Order: sequence, then structure tokens, then C-alpha cells
Amino acid sequence: MNPIKQDTQFKDLGNDRWQLELTNRWNVRDIPNGGYQMAAVARVLAEKMPHPHPLTVTGHYMRPTFSGPAEVTTELLKTGKSMSTGLARLYQNGKQTLHITASYSDLDKSAGPTSLEVEPPVFPPPEQCIPLQEVIKEETAIHQTLETLLDPACTNWGKGESAEFRVWMRFRDESPADLFSLLLFADAQPPPIFNLIGYVGWVPTVELTVHLHKTPAPGWLRARFRNFIVQNGILEEDGEIWDSTGELVAVSRQMGQVRMMPK
Repeated sequence: MNPIKQDTQFKDLGNDRWQLELTNRWNVRDIPNGGYQMAAVARVLAEKMPHPHPLTVTGHYMRPTFSGPAEVTTELLKTGKSMSTGLARLYQNGKQTLHITASYSDLDKSAGPTSLEVEPPVFPPPEQCIPLQEVIKEETAIHQTLETLLDPACTNWGKGESAEFRVWMRFRDESPADLFSLLLFADAQPPPIFNLIGYVGWVPTVELTVHLHKTPAPGWLRARFRNFIVQNGILEEDGEIWDSTGELVAVSRQMGQVRMMPK
């Protein structure tokens, strides 16, 4: 069982209500990572969907969520032959913290034309890359559960040439990632703007959308994350995740808010 499946256990309370326990293994400071929250709620919503695989998931983060007990409510909005759509709401202490809308399908039965005008990023192999914690140098729970290796060209934060990170990612126990894990991996890295302006603060996610294309093959995930737009403290981040066989397995876009640390 990979760590995401292990840490997203839930119990059916009836009437489309579910009890969920969020662990602190995915925390950034005292807040569970937004991708982990999305993965947990999407796994709950999957119980309601007639199709097995998340295809597109969008989450709006309304207020901070903390480790500990939470409740999820689910609603099936539409069912079709090849796709179903639903929504889920995450509550903690009586207040909604996360709202998710998602479509599910059966990716094992997907068929049709393919055209890719993107390629996997080219950068050194894992053994020549730099562990993320050597760059941040700050004890963070999520970095103990995930292994992230940065392209050496993306490690001179504050003096980099572009707002782009190229990384290798996997679980530290080397268990294979599944589709729900990709929701976490899409949000598991610091914002690439740090490459330009340095490690300057906290960047909470406002909205995150992940499109899932394939179940990843076992092994390292190769990814590229870029902040093409940063304006007035609001950033947009685009991500691509490729598996160990060179297949594109997920793409993401998110909006975040740069909150500067006090000087």
C-alpha cells in the first residue's frame, strides 16, 4: 500500500457523509499539503462514482485544513456511459475548507487519437541531482515521506535564470504511485518562482486543477513546474508529470498567493 492510500483512510457514515482522518506526514509547517488534501477527498468521492479513475479534479481551497478528523460530503452530479461527474466538500470544525468538482472515467478503456507537442524535460539523472532538503534546509514533514531531487541548475534560489523547476519525485519507500498519488505529486514542490526571488515565504494554493492521463509505471516520476505568470503576489503554475517509461501521466495548473515572510 503506497503512503497516500495508507494515509487517506475513511469510514462511511451514511447519507453521503464520510469520516476522514488527515495525518501530519504531509504537512508544510502545520498545514497538510493541498495535493494530499485533494487526493484524500478524491478517494472518498471515488466511492460515489460509477467509474473508477479520476480524470480531472479541481479543488478550491477556502480556508486552512489541519491534521486530524474531518468530514466529507459527496454528491453525484451526472452519469454517462464513459464518464461521471461529482462534487465533494471537506469540513472541519463545522466549516467547509475545500470544495472539489471532479470527473471520473475508466482509463483502461480509453481509446482514440494521440498528439503530443510536449516532451519530457531533459536534465541529469537522479544520481546527479540535488535532494530538495539540501536546498530548503528546513525540517518539513512532507519531505520525510517524499523523495525529491532537483536539477542542479534549479538549486541556486534567488539567482536562477527562470521560474522553472525540473525534478525527480517518488515515495521514499519506493512504492509505486497510482492515479490518486499524482494529485499529491502535482502540488508537492515549492513554487518555481523561488528560483528567481529566493525562499521568501509561504505560498498557499487558491485553486488546483489536475488532469490525469495514465496510471504511472513504477519508478521515478520526472516533472517540470513553471510559473509563467506572477502578478501582484498571485502566481499561476503549470506542471507536467512523466513516468519512468517516458509517458505523460498528468498535467496541472494552479493559482497560489505569495505571502512574504516578515523581514
